Amino acid sequence: MVDNAERAIRQASEATSAAVRAYTAAPLYLLTDRAKGRHRWLIEFDTPPTSLDVFAASLDTALQALNSDYAAKRYKEISSSRPRSSPPARASSSTGSAATASSAANTKSPP
Repeated sequence: MVDNAERAIRQASEATSAAVRAYTAAPLYLLTDRAKGRHRWLIEFDTPPTSLDVFAASLDTALQALNSDYAAKRYKEISSSRPRSSPPARASSSTGSAATASSAANTKSPP
């Protein structure tokens, strides 16, 4: 799963001309019969994408291509919702900027 996440981050970065410094992701579990699970991503960018929504969509597409289990859960949003992006809580020009995309628990700096 970690390898898939790193590859998906790299593909989304390439697709959106972003540079990711570090990221972490964790599951948000199904809590009720009507709620859907997803992953919450916290991504720190050295160069943020022009559009966080496009980055989140690119990440989702890459994850589906790389992980058949993720793709099955995302199929018609049966049990997992598509990632959503949030603007950075705060940005610092000296340390990059952080943003979240809700969509395995791991903190990594991509290669």
